[in-house]
Amino acid sequence: MRTILILLIALLGGPSALPAALLIDGFSGGTATDALGGQWRSFTDADSSQTLRFNATPGWQGARYCLSVSGKLVPGAAQGYAVVQAPLSASGAPVDIRGHEGLRFWARGSDGPWRVGIATTATAATYNHYEAAFLNRPRWTLVEVPFSRLSETWGPAHPWCPAGALFVQFSFGGAAPLAFKLQIGRVEFYDAGGELSGPPGVFVSPRPKADQVGYLSRDSKWFSVVTQTAGPGAPFTVVDASGDTAFRGTLGRAFDDRASSGEWVARGDFSGLTATGTYRVWAGGRASQPFRVGPAVYDRLWKDALRCFYLIRCGTAIDDPATGIVHAACHPTRRTDTRPGLDRDFTGGWHNAGDFGKWTHEAAFSVSHFLWLAEWRPDLAAHPPAGDPGLLNEARWGLDWLFKMQNPDGSVLHKVDSEPLFAQGHMPDTDPTTSLARYASTYSTIDAADFSAVMAQAARDFAATDPAYAARCASASARAWTWALAHPSQGQADPYYPDFVVWQEMLWAECERFRATRDPRLAADLLARLPEHPLTVETWSDPQLLGYFALAFDKGGGVSAALRAEARARLTAFADTLQAKQDASGYAVWLPADGYGWSSNSQVLGAGNVFCAAWRIRGLNRYRQDALRCMDNILGVNALDHCHATLFGTRGNRDPYHWANLSAGRLMPGWLSEGPNSGPNHGDVNLTGLDQVGTPPAKCFVDDGTSWGSDEGTTDLESAFVLLCGVFHSQVTPPMPPPPQRP
Repeated sequence: MRTILILLIALLGGPSALPAALLIDGFSGGTATDALGGQWRSFTDADSSQTLRFNATPGWQGARYCLSVSGKLVPGAAQGYAVVQAPLSASGAPVDIRGHEGLRFWARGSDGPWRVGIATTATAATYNHYEAAFLNRPRWTLVEVPFSRLSETWGPAHPWCPAGALFVQFSFGGAAPLAFKLQIGRVEFYDAGGELSGPPGVFVSPRPKADQVGYLSRDSKWFSVVTQTAGPGAPFTVVDASGDTAFRGTLGRAFDDRASSGEWVARGDFSGLTATGTYRVWAGGRASQPFRVGPAVYDRLWKDALRCFYLIRCGTAIDDPATGIVHAACHPTRRTDTRPGLDRDFTGGWHNAGDFGKWTHEAAFSVSHFLWLAEWRPDLAAHPPAGDPGLLNEARWGLDWLFKMQNPDGSVLHKVDSEPLFAQGHMPDTDPTTSLARYASTYSTIDAADFSAVMAQAARDFAATDPAYAARCASASARAWTWALAHPSQGQADPYYPDFVVWQEMLWAECERFRATRDPRLAADLLARLPEHPLTVETWSDPQLLGYFALAFDKGGGVSAALRAEARARLTAFADTLQAKQDASGYAVWLPADGYGWSSNSQVLGAGNVFCAAWRIRGLNRYRQDALRCMDNILGVNALDHCHATLFGTRGNRDPYHWANLSAGRLMPGWLSEGPNSGPNHGDVNLTGLDQVGTPPAKCFVDDGTSWGSDEGTTDLESAFVLLCGVFHSQVTPPMPPPPQRP
C-alpha cells in the first residue's frame, strides 16, 4: 500500500489555511474529551507499554496543549503494538462521514512504524481497520490521508463503510525494544477541494514562491504559485515593506508539474517593478517570503559563496570571526599512496564535502570555474572584495594541491581520504584518521585528463601575471596528457565517485590541449568528435561542457575559427533545448521528473552556466534571463519554497550535512546544498523514507543535519554557484535591453 507524506508546518500559514469540514479535536481545553464529545483512550498488547497524557507542550501554531503519547515496546518481544483512539461521538454511536474526503492531522515525534486508521462498524469485530502508514518527523508536520488511500492490511476484507465510522486511531508497532513518541496537534476531516497536500505522497506549500535573495532591477522577475492558492487569470500584487502596493498583475497559464512536484502551478510576472526595495508577492490571500529588488542583490551571496573555499581550506589554521569557525592547521601528516615506497606531502587543497576527503576531479572543476569567471568577469579577478582571498588566489590554492597529486610519470592520484573511516563529530585538526588511515590512492585516465585540462587553462590565465607559474602549469598539463594518451581507458572505481566512462574527461582535456598547442591533429580529431555525443550540462562525472567553453571563447584563427564556430553552434543549440524545457515547467527548471538524482542543483547550475555562455556568444538577453531563472530556482522558486544557500533567504538552509555544522555548530553563509534527490541514496535513511511514501522527485529533500544525499554540498557544486553568481555581480553592470515580458 502506498503511504502518506507530510508537510513541514513552516511551509504553511496559520489555522485559517485549514478549511475543516469536521473538527475531531483541536486540544484547546487540555482534557481527554475530544470536540465531538468522545474520550481519548489508549491500550497496548502484552508486549508494549505507553503513556497517554495532555501536557503543556506547545502544540501546532503555539497551541497550549497537544495530545502526547509515548512508551516503549517491551524488550524481548517479537512484536509490540500500542494504540490511542478518539471516538467520533459521545455515545460511541456510528458517525456518517460520507460527505468528507479525508483525514488531516498535525504531528511530530519519533520516526518509526506509525499508522493512522479509521474504525467502522464493518471492522469493529475483527479489528482490521482501514489504515495508512505515515512518516513522523521531529518538527510539526501536516499529514493528509484521503479516504481512498486507506486499506485493510490483514484479515477478511470489507467494503469501505464511511456511513458507520466509529473512531480514529493512531498506532505504533514493530519489533521490540523500540521507543516511540507521538504528539498530535489537531485532527479533522476535510471535504473535497479542501485538501492542502494534493495527491497521496505530495506536500504543498500554498505560498507564492519567489527568489528569496532577490531580483536584479533591470531583469525579469517572476514567481510560481500552486493553483490551489490562485489559478490562471487570478490577480496578484507585489507589496513593499510599508504594505503599499507596488505592482499589480494577473497570473498566466497553468503548468502540469505533477510528475516532478505533484502540483499544478501558475506563474506571475512583475518585471515592470524596478524600484529598489524589499517586497512580498500576494496571491490568493497568501504572501511569499520577502525578497529584495536592486542592482546588487547577488553581491553578498557571491562573496560568501567564494569565501566558503577559504573556510574549507585544508592544512592551514582557520580563525574566522564572522562565522566562529576556528581550528589549528589540519591533516599535516605525510601519507603514502597505495603503491609501496611512495611517500610525499599531500597537504593543502579543500575539504570537498561534508567530511575531510580531497578529490582531484573536484578540485580541478572548482579551479576551472574560478578561472572561467576570471575570464568572463576580469573585474572581479582584478579587484576582489575587501576581506576575501580573491578569485585567482583561491584558484591558486587549489592548483598548488593538484601539483602534489601528480606522480613523476605524469599520472595523477585520485584522492586523499580515510575511506572507509569517517570522522564525524570532529574538527579538521582533531580528525583521528590523520594518523591512522588517511592516504592518497588510485590513479586513472579520468584524473589525468581532468588535471591536464585545468592545468592547461591555468597556464593560459596566469601567463600575463606569473609567467613562471604558468610554465609550471603547462609542463604538468603536458605530462598528464601524455600519460592519459598511453592509458586511454582506465576508469575510476572510487565507491563515492565511481566513473568508468572516460571520453568526457578526455574531451575536456583535448579541447584545452588544442587551445594550448594549436596542434592540427587535435583540431582534426575534435572536429570529428564533437558531433559524436550530445552535449550535456556539466557534472562531476561529465565535464565536457568545460571543453566546449575552451573552444567557444578561443580567439585564434584558421582551424581554431572552425572549432570555435562548431562549439558555439552546439552550445547555443543546447541552450535553446534547455530553454524549451524551462518554459514547459511551472518552476522554470529544465530537469525532467527522473532527473532529480544526486546533486540535482548542480544540474540546474550547469544549465545556468550554459545560458551564460550562450548569452556571451550571441548577446541575446533571453539567455541572460534564462540563466537568472536558474538562480531563482536555486534560491526559492521551487516546490519546496526553499532557498538552498545556507543562511540566505527566510527559508534557507539552516542545518546542512557538513563538518563545520556537525562538529562546531557553525554555519558557512552561502554554502549550497545538493538539492532534491529521488535517486539511489546510498543509505540516506531520510531520502529512503521519503521515497517509500511516494514523495515527488522535486520534494525529496531534508534539511536536518543528517541527509548527505540532499543537504551536503560539494566543491564542484559550490564553485559552479560562484561562477553563476559572479556573472551577475554588480561591480560592472553591462548595458541591457528592456527585460522580457515573460517569466
